[in-house]
Amino acid sequence: MKKSPGTTRYVFIAAYVIILAAVILAASALGGVKEIKDITVAGCTVSETFTDHLGIALAGTAPSGTVITAETGTETVSASVRGNSFILRLRIPELDRITVHLKAARDDGSTVCETEWEGTPGTWVPNDSWAVVTGEDSQLFLKKALMDPQGVTVMDDDYMEALEERIRSRIDTIHKDLPDTEFIYLLVPTTATMYPDRIPSEYALTDGETAYDQMKALLERAGATVIDPRDELREHKNDDMPIYYMTDSHWTQYGAYFAYEKLFSYISSKYPAAAPRGLDDFSWEPGQYRAGDLAYYLSLPQKDLPELCYTRKLPQGVPEEISDIQVFTDDESRFYESFGVLAKEVIDTGRPELPSALIYRDSYSVALYDIVAERFSRTYMRGCFDYGWKPNEILEEKPDYVIFIYCEYNFDAITDS
Repeated sequence: MKKSPGTTRYVFIAAYVIILAAVILAASALGGVKEIKDITVAGCTVSETFTDHLGIALAGTAPSGTVITAETGTETVSASVRGNSFILRLRIPELDRITVHLKAARDDGSTVCETEWEGTPGTWVPNDSWAVVTGEDSQLFLKKALMDPQGVTVMDDDYMEALEERIRSRIDTIHKDLPDTEFIYLLVPTTATMYPDRIPSEYALTDGETAYDQMKALLERAGATVIDPRDELREHKNDDMPIYYMTDSHWTQYGAYFAYEKLFSYISSKYPAAAPRGLDDFSWEPGQYRAGDLAYYLSLPQKDLPELCYTRKLPQGVPEEISDIQVFTDDESRFYESFGVLAKEVIDTGRPELPSALIYRDSYSVALYDIVAERFSRTYMRGCFDYGWKPNEILEEKPDYVIFIYCEYNFDAITDS
C-alpha cells in the first residue's frame, strides 16, 4: 500500500520525537558536569564555634575545573570546584555581616570569572550526633568522624580485654553447632580517616594508635577475620572518580568497590566462583544530584549545591534477583534519603557453587549491597542498624559467613550490642 506524503511526514516526526526524548532522557541521567560561566553562592552558614572565632561554610557553584579563591580582608582561602560545586571554609571573629570577593581561576592562574558576595552567615543548632565540620578543599565531615583520627575514641586495656572475650565467646558459641561458619568484619574507614589533610587545623590529629587499629587487632585475636580496606582506598583517593562524597557522610559506590574486591578476593580462596568482578565489568555513569546529608545538617540548600556522582551499573547477565534490586529510590539523589535497601531482605541467586551469608550492617553497606549479594547463593541482609546479637537467627540460617559491615564511627555497634 502506497503511503501519502502526509503519512510519511507524521511517521518521520514521531520517530524524531522518540529519538529526541531518548536523547533528553540520557542527558538527564548522564548529566555530569554542566557548563557554568559564573559564580553563584548557594548558602553561607556557621558550622563551628571556637573561643576566638567561628568556622563558616560558604558554598555555591562555579565553572568546572577551576579553583575558587575567597578574600575577606582578613584571610584568603581556596578550594577546588568539584563537578560544579565548591565549599569554602572561612574563619570570622564574630557573627556579623561579611563581604567576600570570589574568583574562579584555571590551573595556569587565568581568571575565568569573579564576583562579590555580601551577607550574614546563617546559624543552626545541630544535634550532637550530626554536627558538621567544614573542612578544607570543598570537604564536609561529620564531627564525630573526626574523633578516631584525633585519638579521642581510643579504648583502654581493660575495656579491650573484656570486649575481646565477649566476641570470642560469641564465636565459640556458634562454632559448637556450626564449626565451619566464619566471622568476617568489614571495617569501613570514614572520610576523615582517608583525608586527614582536609581536616581543619583547629582539630589536632593523633600520630599514635587509633580505635580502628585497636578494633582490628582485638577482633583478629578473638578469632574473626578482618577486612581492612584503608590501604586500597588510599591508592585511589585521588582518582578522577571520588571514593567519598564532599557533601555526604558516606563512601561512594566507586570507593566501596575496593572493599568489595578485597572481601571477595579473600572468600574466593575457599569458594573460587565467588571471585570479585573486575572494575571494568561495571559501567560508571556520571550525573549531578542534590547535595547529601552533611549539606542538609548545615541547612545548605541541597538542590542549589549539586554533587557529581558516579552510579555503578551492573553488567548484563546478572541474576534477576540482583538486577531487580532498587538501591536508590529517588532519581535526584544518591544519598541516604534515597536508599532503598535499608529493610531486612533475603536474596537467593540460585547458584549452589557460591557460599551463603548473614550480614549485620549500617548504612555504609548500601554502596555495595547488590554486588555483595551477587557473590553469594543466599544472602540474609539484616535490617540496617539492627545490631542486636541474635545467635538463634544464625543457627537457623546456617550461613557459611557471618559478616559485619560497620563504619568506624559506628563501632559502638560492636562494643554495645
